[in-house]
Amino acid sequence: KLGESLLHLSGEVYGQEATSTLPVEALRMAALQKFGHDAKLHVLDLCAAPGSKASQVASQLRPESLVVNEPRKERAALLQANLLRAGVAEALVLCLDG
Repeated sequence: KLGESLLHLSGEVYGQEATSTLPVEALRMAALQKFGHDAKLHVLDLCAAPGSKASQVASQLRPESLVVNEPRKERAALLQANLLRAGVAEALVLCLDG
């Protein structure tokens, strides 16, 4: 099982649904079109768990700031763990409702 493999646990591989890649690609294209290659992005993900889109944003778009929120406490802990496993230590992880 991928989620239990050494590659996953070490952060080398992260499985995600194909539909999770679309928002990041759309954001990348919109930022490129509006701001060019030197865009300094500030990204907010409001319901971010389990973290696949946020880790993809961090690795592909390299934003100036990345704030991720997950209103449910147990999912926020999963989000933080997945981001750290993926090497995304600079994101601000919040657990706020509304």
